[in-house]
Amino acid sequence: MSREKGLQGMAENARNGFRVGGRAPRGYRIRHVETGSYREGKPVLKSVPETNEDAHAVGRYSRGRAQGRSRTCWVEELGITWPKSSLNDMEWQALMYAGFTVWNVNNERLRDGYKTGTKRRPRGEWQVPPETTHEALITLDEAEVILQRLQGSTHSKARRTPATYLLTSLLKGPDGEPWYGDRRKHYRTKPDGGKSYWISKDVVENTIVRRVVKDLQSPSFAGALIQQALKTYQPPDRDPAGPLRRQEAEVVARMDRYLELACGLQDPTPARPDTSAGEGGRTATDPTRPATGHPELRIRVCGSTSAGKDHRWSD
Repeated sequence: MSREKGLQGMAENARNGFRVGGRAPRGYRIRHVETGSYREGKPVLKSVPETNEDAHAVGRYSRGRAQGRSRTCWVEELGITWPKSSLNDMEWQALMYAGFTVWNVNNERLRDGYKTGTKRRPRGEWQVPPETTHEALITLDEAEVILQRLQGSTHSKARRTPATYLLTSLLKGPDGEPWYGDRRKHYRTKPDGGKSYWISKDVVENTIVRRVVKDLQSPSFAGALIQQALKTYQPPDRDPAGPLRRQEAEVVARMDRYLELACGLQDPTPARPDTSAGEGGRTATDPTRPATGHPELRIRVCGSTSAGKDHRWSD
């Protein structure tokens, strides 16, 4: 197999979420899975990462670094005993911890050092799949912050971006391909994995900032914001006690029906329990209504035989 075909196979494996040689990063272990293909009568196996017992600590460490915590102090605070010399390489694998199987990060290593004199290739040459391929320990935004700080570090031999790029992790092309800071004063993009393009950092950032400022001052933009706000606006309830008032009205109406029924009975005792229950419900819906203290009810009974008289019944 030619070297070119071998590299193409590695790139394809990485796009499909399979590990392309080497040990699993800290926080993961390697698990071998069958692909459904056979070679010389044996199933073809591929390596995929899965989290191990260090995953939680790696996630906490990485999130702290993204928040700007000092590497030395943060390690001591977490009680981590990993070799300090391994932490820098671990942070360079931030995209892996964000769930992406990344390939073609490191330059070829020769007998007298790395090709081109730097360990890592420019960000635009990294092979990163469009979707996550395994369980993530941090977010993509957190990974981008970690990488941006590493690229801007004065201690990095592969230093590419001494200044902070305004649009890091935000700038994408028409097809969704990300743009990365590179060569100190440029953004770099590689559409469809093909030829790389560099565009001046100042040209890109100044153009976008001017457009944002112009939009913010535009009446049409302000109108669009207002329309969007109106769509999500929820008017306040003008009568918070409305539900209780409606419930009270239902209880009063029910009591009136019971009382009308009682007016037509010689012995209103059968109507008494329901009427008492209705009165109790009305009291419950109106906290300001004083309690009677005794299950009794006074009504003016209607009818030819008892008109104009008050009647009381109680237990």
